[in-house]
Amino acid sequence: MAWLKVQAPNTAAMAAYTNAGFRPAGRLRQAGQWLGEPVDKVLTDCQPATFHTTWPTCALPWATNET
Repeated sequence: MAWLKVQAPNTAAMAAYTNAGFRPAGRLRQAGQWLGEPVDKVLTDCQPATFHTTWPTCALPWATNET
C-alpha cells in the first residue's frame, strides 16, 4: 500500500492522484497552510489492485524499440 497527503485546496494534485488510483482515506483538520490560511490535509491511499499500471506511451526517441 502507498499513501500520500495533499492539502485540500490543491485540486490539481487530488485529480492527478485519483487518476493514478489513490482514494481519500481520511482528513487532518487544519494541519497545513495554503496562502497563509489554515487548511485541511487529505490522506489518500492506494492498494496494489487499484493502482493504474497502464501509462501513456512516451513519444521520446529512447522510449521506442526502433533502431
